[in-house]
Amino acid sequence: MNVFSFVFLMGCQLAAGLNVVVPAYPANAAHGGNVAAVIEFSKGAASRVVILYADEPFVEPTRTALAQWRVSAERKDKPALVVVNFREPFLSVVNTGHGIKLEPQSHRIDSSRYDRSMPVPKLVVDPFYSDASLVVMGASVLHLEVTESGSVGEVEVIQALGDYTQATVEAVKKWSFVPARNETDRPVASDAFGICVYRPLQNLREP
Repeated sequence: MNVFSFVFLMGCQLAAGLNVVVPAYPANAAHGGNVAAVIEFSKGAASRVVILYADEPFVEPTRTALAQWRVSAERKDKPALVVVNFREPFLSVVNTGHGIKLEPQSHRIDSSRYDRSMPVPKLVVDPFYSDASLVVMGASVLHLEVTESGSVGEVEVIQALGDYTQATVEAVKKWSFVPARNETDRPVASDAFGICVYRPLQNLREP
């Protein structure tokens, strides 16, 4: 096992009794992608991973990692929505008419609904890479407040990734969700976890 595999597969004991494992970026992935999943827990351990949306070849690495999550008793085995963004390994180049601009890509997500009491993602934005950020491998994990309008409110950093943490926070604040609903079918605030998995950037290309 190389050093990068070790970093991805090891569990991280975190605040509030949360233990996460982040997915590995598949070596055969030619492009980035996204996965939305719900982890069901029993006695604090993941008992089932339900895939709501997935791009290939990211399903199995995500399922394998999320199946190893653990939560504290305080969460009371509440299911957890986890959205994983495997960052596109290219810089996005946009011709504005006045020159070339670098910017992150956004992705429309058509997720299945787990149940109405939980949100589901509908827009995921890649973290921004500056043109100097050419070498990185790792992941940042965030806990997101999803507001009743489906936007992202407060963001808590669960697992940092050095200088890339802030780029991840800024990206997830642009994500949007179909909000959770209560028993009377009114939209309510909820929460989710976001993971951004990075790999070294490839050469510039037109999108």
